[in-house]
Amino acid sequence: MTDISDYIYPITAEHIGPKTAFTYPFQYTPHPLVYKASGEVIKHLKRVFTDPKFAQKVNQKMYGILIVSDSKGHIGYLIAISGINPDISDQLRIVPSIVSLETKDGFFREEEKYITRLNHLISEIENNSFYKSKTDEYDKVTEQNTIFLREAKIAKQIAKQKRDALRASYSQMQYEEQIAIDKLLNYESQQVKKEYKVEKNARKAHEESLYVDINKYNTLLNDLKSIRKKMSQTLQRRIFKQYDLFNGLGNKIDLVDLFQQSKGVNPPAGAGDCAAPKLLQFAYQNNLKPVFMGEFWWDPENQDELKKHMHFYPSCKNKCQPILTYMLQGIEVEPNPITITANKHYELEMLYEDEYIMAVNKPSGLLSVPGKEIQNSVYQVIHDKHPEFEGPLLVHRLDMSTSGILIVTKDLETYKRIQKQFLQKKIHKKYIALVKGNIPSDHGVISLPLRVDLDNRPLQMICEKYGKEAITNWEKISSSDGVTKLSLYPITGRTHQLRVHCAHSKGLNSPIIGDDLYGKANKTRLCLHAEQITFEHPYTQNIITISCIPPF
Repeated sequence: MTDISDYIYPITAEHIGPKTAFTYPFQYTPHPLVYKASGEVIKHLKRVFTDPKFAQKVNQKMYGILIVSDSKGHIGYLIAISGINPDISDQLRIVPSIVSLETKDGFFREEEKYITRLNHLISEIENNSFYKSKTDEYDKVTEQNTIFLREAKIAKQIAKQKRDALRASYSQMQYEEQIAIDKLLNYESQQVKKEYKVEKNARKAHEESLYVDINKYNTLLNDLKSIRKKMSQTLQRRIFKQYDLFNGLGNKIDLVDLFQQSKGVNPPAGAGDCAAPKLLQFAYQNNLKPVFMGEFWWDPENQDELKKHMHFYPSCKNKCQPILTYMLQGIEVEPNPITITANKHYELEMLYEDEYIMAVNKPSGLLSVPGKEIQNSVYQVIHDKHPEFEGPLLVHRLDMSTSGILIVTKDLETYKRIQKQFLQKKIHKKYIALVKGNIPSDHGVISLPLRVDLDNRPLQMICEKYGKEAITNWEKISSSDGVTKLSLYPITGRTHQLRVHCAHSKGLNSPIIGDDLYGKANKTRLCLHAEQITFEHPYTQNIITISCIPPF
C-alpha cells in the first residue's frame, strides 16, 4: 500500500455541508470544497509555471481534484493529470498512473523496441532517394497522362465536329468532289485515331514501368505497416489487460473485459489514463472514501481553441463513461441533473396557431424530440395532446438547454413544405445570447466548419478537413459589467453551432453564459434563446414573423 501522505493534501472541511452524494461526473457544478482545493492547486501550478524546466510539462492538461476522507474521517484532496504523468514529483504530488510502463525490463519496453525498429525501417524506405524520385516521377507522369487524355478527347471531338460540318455542305459540291473529300476525311480520322493510340500506349508503357519500380517498395511498406499495426494492437490489448479497475463494491475488472461487456468494443486509445479513473483507483487502493470531484483545464497561454483556462469540464464520455460507470458502483452518486429537469412537467406557451401550423415557446431544460433515455419533449407533449396530428411534427430543433420558438406542423404535407424552406435557407432565425466578456466589435460573421467530437459526443469541434460549413452573423446589442448581449443569426443550422462559434478562439472567444459544454455552467440556465423566426406560409404564401421575448 502506498504511503498516502506523499500524495494527499490536507484541507479544512467546513464547506462540505449536508451534501453527501458523490459528484455525477458527466454534468456537474463543482462543490465549494472542490473550488477551494483547485484554488490551492492553481497556486502550485502558477509557481511551477514560472520555472521553464517544468512549464511545458504542466501546460495544456486536464487536472482532476478528488476530495477524500480516511477511516478516521479526516478530509484531504488528491491531484491527477490526464494523460501520461509528467515527471514533476518535486513540484506537485500527483497520483500515479493506474499502470506503469516505465520499468526497463517490462514487456512494454521490449515490444516497443521492435515497433521502434519497424518505424525506423519504414522511415528509411519512405525516404530512400531512388524510391522518392521514382514516386515523384510517377505522380508527375500520371498527372500529365490524365491531362493528355482529357485534351486528346476534346481535340478529337472538335475535329469530328469540323468533319461533320464539311460533310453537311456536300449538297453544294459535285459528286466526284464529295467522294474525294469523304476519302480524305476518313483517312484523317483514321490517322488521328492511330496517332492517339500510339501515343496513349507509349505513355501507358512508361507509366507501368515506373509503377513496377515503386510497387516493390510499396509492397514492402504495406507489409511492414501491416505487421506494425498488428504488433501495436496486440501490445495495446496486452497493456489494457494490466488495468485492473476497482469499484466501490470491492470488485475489479480489466479494461478489455470492461469495454467488451459494456460496449462490445476494444478500449479506445488513452482509456484509463484520464484524471478521474486515476483518482478513484488510488482512493480505492488506499482505503480512502471518494467524497467530491472536479476536473479543470490548465492552459495559461490559451493555446487550445475551445477549452478555456481554469474552467471545469465534465468527464469525457467515449473513454470515461464506461470506466466511471463501473468504478462508481457501490457509491452513492448524485443523479444525472438532466434526468431530473427532463422529467418535470412543462407547459408550452402557444405563440401562433392556424389550421396547419403551431409555434410554441420551448422552455430551457426540455428536449425538442425524445432521446435515448428521456421521452419527455416538445414532440411528446404535442403528440399526447394532439394524437390526430400526422407526420414528424417538428421541422427543426433546439438544444435541450436553449429556449425559444419551435415550429410544429399538423400534417405531413405541411411538414415537407416548411422543411423545404429550411433546406433552401429561406427561413430566417434570430437568437439572443448573453456571453462572457466585452466584445469590441459591433457586428461580424463567423465561418467555422463543424463536426462531432468522436471521443466526446455530442460535443462539436472545428475541423477544416472534415467539418461541414457553419456560418453565423452576429450583432452586439449592449455590453456592461463584463457581459455582452448579442443577436445571433445562423445561416446554417449545425448542432451546437451558436455555442461553439461564441466560445471558440477563432469565433467570438466568449462562451455563452451558463454553457456547461463550452464554457462555465451556472445554477440558472444557458443564456441562449430563439427570439424570432420568419418564413413563408406554405399555403397562403404570406410572410409570417413570430417573436418571443427572452427570459433573461
